[in-house]
Amino acid sequence: MMCEVMPTISEDTALSQRGSQSSASDPDSHFEQLMVNMLDERDRLLDTLRETQESLGLSQQHLEDVIYDRDSLQRQLSSALPQEFAALTKELNVCRENLLEKEEEISELKAERNNTRLLLEHLECLVSRHERSLRMTVVKRQAQSPSGVSSEVEVLKALKSLFEHHKALDEKVRPYIRDGVYRISLVSWFGSAPCDGDALSGVYDSVEPDWRLSNGSMESAHEASQVVELQDLLEKQNYELAQMKERMSSLSSRVSEVEQELDTARKDLIKTEEMSTKYQRDIKEAMCQKEDMEERIVTLEKRYLSAQRESTSLHDISDKLENELANKEAFLRQMEDKNRQLLERLELAEQKLQQTMRKAETLPEVEAELAQRIAALTKAEERHGSIEERMRHLEGQLEEKHQELLRARQREKMNEEHNKRLSDTVDRLLTESNERLQLHLKERMAALEEKTHLADEIDKLRSELDQFRLRTGSLTEPTLSRYG
Repeated sequence: MMCEVMPTISEDTALSQRGSQSSASDPDSHFEQLMVNMLDERDRLLDTLRETQESLGLSQQHLEDVIYDRDSLQRQLSSALPQEFAALTKELNVCRENLLEKEEEISELKAERNNTRLLLEHLECLVSRHERSLRMTVVKRQAQSPSGVSSEVEVLKALKSLFEHHKALDEKVRPYIRDGVYRISLVSWFGSAPCDGDALSGVYDSVEPDWRLSNGSMESAHEASQVVELQDLLEKQNYELAQMKERMSSLSSRVSEVEQELDTARKDLIKTEEMSTKYQRDIKEAMCQKEDMEERIVTLEKRYLSAQRESTSLHDISDKLENELANKEAFLRQMEDKNRQLLERLELAEQKLQQTMRKAETLPEVEAELAQRIAALTKAEERHGSIEERMRHLEGQLEEKHQELLRARQREKMNEEHNKRLSDTVDRLLTESNERLQLHLKERMAALEEKTHLADEIDKLRSELDQFRLRTGSLTEPTLSRYG
């Protein structure tokens, strides 16, 4: 496209004629060398611009391929994710909260169980120690010292408070156990771990405390059996909750891994979009710089053509003035030759006049001839005066032509200085444009290397996405089987 802007430079006949002259050979050769250098520099810039455009086209094509791959990866990622991922995440969070609540309740139940176990051991020791003397001495001790407090009475009061505390604890723990069994069954349903919640609730509902007091005594064996059953149920519940906790932890770890991979894929996609935006912005800047360089080259070519036309016109004027000056000098030489001939003829006439004057002294005829010759001489002198005036006029014209020639040479010198400054400016601008194009080419090469690195990262992302798809498929298959 730039080859059509710069017209072909035709050689002028006046330039060829001036090339034959010795006075104008050096500036013309310098000017022609400058023109050749400018044309070579323009060709190099056009080649560099063409290569830059080709690399820019390849970069745009590669960028389109990257954008297409990104869109396909986004579609594959959206199709690979389960449709109910948000609902599953929400239910998983609810299960986590329920699991934390159950862990707190289990810790409380463990503390209560330890306290109850210690109290029961203490009571068993007291009962085994005073069981025989309780029934025999309780009435006797009460009759003898009604206001006193014996060890048997302490044991009875402790047992009574124990049974009341145990009854209240059972009433307090039963709704928690039912709620826990329901939640455990729900969590086991989500984790594909079947748990017979109805059976557990039936077992827990069947655990009814049978507190029976008769004549100030109690059945410690029945109460101990109920406590043992309650401990067995609590241990079973703790074991099931531990298993459920392990399953939930494994499921949460898998979900966290999936979320991390999803975040990584999103970050990579965002990074790819940012890189594509940056490449598009670089491409726009390169196009703007290219248009600017084209405009500057066109402007320089126009200025070069105008300077060339001015130089041609000035050379024509100088040649014309030189031709006129040569003609005037030739005419002046002719006039000098004629003047010299007239002076010689005048001298001959004076010599003849002297001879005639000598003859006139003797002869009157000679006087008349002398008078005629004097008249002719007077006419010749008048004619000689007109010739001198014409010579002075020609000398004035010659001086004017000489001044015009000096002015023309001065203008030519100024034109040469202007052409030199213009050529220096053109060389400097071409050098700057070449440096900028080289810098832009280096930047484009760096951008191509970065794009290659990005393509490698995209391939790596594809492989990771395939692995993620395999893991997601292996994760969704048991979930689908549970729903089925």
